[in-house]
Amino acid sequence: MGIAIIAHLLPGKLADHWWLLFMCVTGYACFSIAHSLFAWCVEKEYFLHTKAHPDGRPALLLESKMPKYSHQYSLHVNCPSTSRCAGWG
Repeated sequence: MGIAIIAHLLPGKLADHWWLLFMCVTGYACFSIAHSLFAWCVEKEYFLHTKAHPDGRPALLLESKMPKYSHQYSLHVNCPSTSRCAGWG
């Protein structure tokens, strides 16, 4: 947001400030790739990660699936392998 304000307030035409546009596009591409890699490697199929409660309740992972060309929707609540899920309810 700050770079957009700076680009807007700089005197001159776009041809004079091509480097700023190049930096914005390059920065956007780098952050977009980093975000996609994080989502693919860390979050995987889960869209909600909770933390374990101090009183012993386990962390939960919420996953949603809808196969292509199907009307079947499924919502799964899972526990990470490091969590104790037995007896939770």
